[in-house]
Amino acid sequence: MAMPLSIQPQTHERPTTLKTIKARCVNGALVPLEPVELREGDEYLITFDAPLPLSDEERQRLLRSTAGAWRKNDAYWEETQRMLYEARSIGSRIPLPPES
Repeated sequence: MAMPLSIQPQTHERPTTLKTIKARCVNGALVPLEPVELREGDEYLITFDAPLPLSDEERQRLLRSTAGAWRKNDAYWEETQRMLYEARSIGSRIPLPPES
């Protein structure tokens, strides 16, 4: 049985493609670090992965503050422990094939 196709309205005058490039911020403008073919006058949607402005110490503090956070839910932790011990007791791990 054929699956129905989902028809989406075209929102651009011509087909688009997604491209990832590296760029550097210079005087408030993003400057590509590699050649890109852009048409003069076209508008582009830019999505970027910006590093968080955190010092190493602040990053470490935030990481430490999350340690064990899931343990605060005692019922969840107890059920998780029970399931782990049960799985270990019945040998739920798939044995590795013998080395040849």
